[in-house]
Amino acid sequence: MSCVQCVKSLGAGVRFCPRCGRSVHFVRNSYGPSRATQPRSSWRSRLPSRFSGTWAGTGIQAARMGPRVGAAVFDIVVLGLLAFIANSVIPLVGPLVASWLYFAIPECSRWQGSIGKRIFSIKVVDANGVRLRFGRASGRFACRFLSSLPLGFGYALAWFNPARQTLHDFLASTRVVAR
Repeated sequence: MSCVQCVKSLGAGVRFCPRCGRSVHFVRNSYGPSRATQPRSSWRSRLPSRFSGTWAGTGIQAARMGPRVGAAVFDIVVLGLLAFIANSVIPLVGPLVASWLYFAIPECSRWQGSIGKRIFSIKVVDANGVRLRFGRASGRFACRFLSSLPLGFGYALAWFNPARQTLHDFLASTRVVAR
């Protein structure tokens, strides 16, 4: 069998393609078009256990709230300095572009997170545990505004769900996990 997206040969029992990260539920055999070979698991089986924060069957550990808050505070300080400099160069638009690039570029790089996330040993991945691409990282940044609108309710969601996902994580299908 081979992956539909990157055509890499896959062994038996593989859940995700090691090259592109695509789910192996849909594979191509040499006899015909793509077909479903495994039953799809329910969305509840992919949620982390309420007590451990680990996604079932993946070993991916959700980031704890302490490092997430610490990384956010650190990033706010750094971003405040960058926004001040960017505002003196290009008023109004400069701070927005600087903050977008501050989050989007590192999240799709090998770091998989901003400077604060790197310092606090957490990273951002997509729903399959794979590094984000620039488009998804940019979409995640755009959704941050929705998280902060009703008095920061979108950020408070991380305290009340077992996956510790904020509103912008839900909308962008991303997760913040421990390194």
